Amino acid sequence: MQKIEILSAEVRVKEGVSAKSGKAYVLREQDAALHDSSEKYPRECKWPLGRDVKPYAPGMYVVANPLTVGDFGSLQRHRDLVLVPVEAKAPAAAR
Repeated sequence: MQKIEILSAEVRVKEGVSAKSGKAYVLREQDAALHDSSEKYPRECKWPLGRDVKPYAPGMYVVANPLTVGDFGSLQRHRDLVLVPVEAKAPAAAR
């Protein structure tokens, strides 16, 4: 099982012009960590944000739409990944 932890609400913006195409680009990303149950420690990474996506609040999330089956049965990663907050477990009732 994989979870994404958003570490900061700060959004880092990178802008420029592609040397190949000559088109302007804007990249928006947040600092994050990938928690994988098969790994001992989380790995720091950058979480990409779409143009109109609001920044995520710090916390734990799961990816809502990670994979789809494309044409001819090929497995594909969804282009615009969406995070869903991990619900905190309610404490067990005292008996």
